[in-house]
Amino acid sequence: MSTCRPRRFEAAASIAAATLLASCGGPPPVTPSPFPEDTPRLMLFLVIDQFSQEYLARMEQVLSGGFGYLLDNGVVFTNAHQNHANTVTGAGHATLATGAYPRRSGIIGNRWHDRETGEEIYSVDDEQHGVSPSNLLVDTIGDWLKNMDPQSKVFTASGKDRSAILTGGHQADGAFWDSDGNWETSNYYSEPDWLDTFNEQKWLDQFFGELWEPLPVEDDVLKELSIVTLDEGIYQRSFPYAFGSKSLLPNSDFYEALKSSPFSDMYLAELAKTIIVEEKLGTDEHPDFLGLAFSAVDSVGHDFGPHSREVLDTILRLDQTLADLFKFIDQLIGLDNVVISLSSDHGVVPIPAYRELVGNWGEQTDMDDIACFQTAGRTLSERYGDANWLKVGLYLNDEVIEAAGIDRLEIERGVAAMIGACDSVEHVWTGSELLAIEPTSAAEQPAEGEAYFKQLFFNSYHSERSPDFSVQYAPYYLDSMGRGSSHGTPYAYDTWVPFIVIAPGFGSQEISGRVHTADMAPTLASIMGIETSTKLDGFDLSASPSTMRSLRE
Repeated sequence: MSTCRPRRFEAAASIAAATLLASCGGPPPVTPSPFPEDTPRLMLFLVIDQFSQEYLARMEQVLSGGFGYLLDNGVVFTNAHQNHANTVTGAGHATLATGAYPRRSGIIGNRWHDRETGEEIYSVDDEQHGVSPSNLLVDTIGDWLKNMDPQSKVFTASGKDRSAILTGGHQADGAFWDSDGNWETSNYYSEPDWLDTFNEQKWLDQFFGELWEPLPVEDDVLKELSIVTLDEGIYQRSFPYAFGSKSLLPNSDFYEALKSSPFSDMYLAELAKTIIVEEKLGTDEHPDFLGLAFSAVDSVGHDFGPHSREVLDTILRLDQTLADLFKFIDQLIGLDNVVISLSSDHGVVPIPAYRELVGNWGEQTDMDDIACFQTAGRTLSERYGDANWLKVGLYLNDEVIEAAGIDRLEIERGVAAMIGACDSVEHVWTGSELLAIEPTSAAEQPAEGEAYFKQLFFNSYHSERSPDFSVQYAPYYLDSMGRGSSHGTPYAYDTWVPFIVIAPGFGSQEISGRVHTADMAPTLASIMGIETSTKLDGFDLSASPSTMRSLRE
């Protein structure tokens, strides 16, 4: 069980803190659950980083484990999208867990800058606790659950701190992330007694001195799955892979290298089993929440791209890992008592070299692109004078502009036009034009064209945190000079993600209508009978006869 210590929100008032400390000597008071007896005992909230729905569509024939179980038994939405432009980890996880777009949640990306100081802010930065959900401006489904039933437990874990923290929300009992081969947390949470014992097992050390070899797949199947080996010249990479550097003992290089392998996802699943057992999740009438964000596909995808054997092997092994986790939960709790959801924070850009190999256009950042942006900055100085017109990055320096007596709108339009002249840029959206948009529901927003992209950039824009210029690059342009891939665009290859729900009383269905990741939290809340926040961007899909249909109706 968790160590009893004052939580930051409980200690806000001295009376509350004193009450909590007094209760540490004995078991907490037992109160009846507000949920009906047939309410599922556990929500298993699964997020796979950089996992496009295209992966499931392309690789379904070889996914017979955990993914196969989800596809065979769940309500599968085949046309689900992130409905915001900046498709990155922080924004994606926050949207899934809160039902709110970045413009409302405040998590516009992984990082942004303070408008006053120019200081970079990490999405889970916290001066007091190191990291916490303090930058998240809305509640998560875990918070809604705790508001209804404080005795429900909320735990999350991921290879990345921001993924675990933003999924759990403000009232999570615990959030854990991988740091140098150990699972750690911050003093925002109560650290459980069992965590040190788990870390002392050094589970990852079994891979020290071992090589990563791919699971066997026939050549004709690899071809059907569009798996290719791109020519990287004299620096060609290929299996097998060792982890880290020449060392006689596991070190930081070893543990860091393991993050870009399927074994880091296995490590997360082992932690998940320990959380379930030690925290007794799903064992009483108070429903619990376990959020797991698997990060290996993202790391491997960044390194090798979506059509690589390395990504395929990572997904095949995750398929096995999920199957093993589901079996464990079934034996301990019973899957009939569990609601399972699966989605992703974003997709991935196909590598330009792969696009060209199959006869399509694709480009990535080159020296001309860099020179074009720098020329735009030089032109800005030549036109308005040599001054710090930008505070940092793409944030205008309002103090300098006001002191110079220049119309802000004029310089804003000027900068947008200069950047927009670069060949790699499709459009530059300014803060002024995004602020002028009237909020619309997802059902009312345009389905394509410039108006559609404008809406996605609006959904990503927070007036106090976002830069003054949001750059929309050309489709299939990779904003990177590396050998792997990336994400962060408003195009379908980055927004199209899985959306699967398995819940007692709902049969296996496949639904092709467009839905959004902001719909996940309100849909799960409705299935569980959890009261949600009033201001949500997502919709309860279980309430619509054209989407999920309960077999109990």
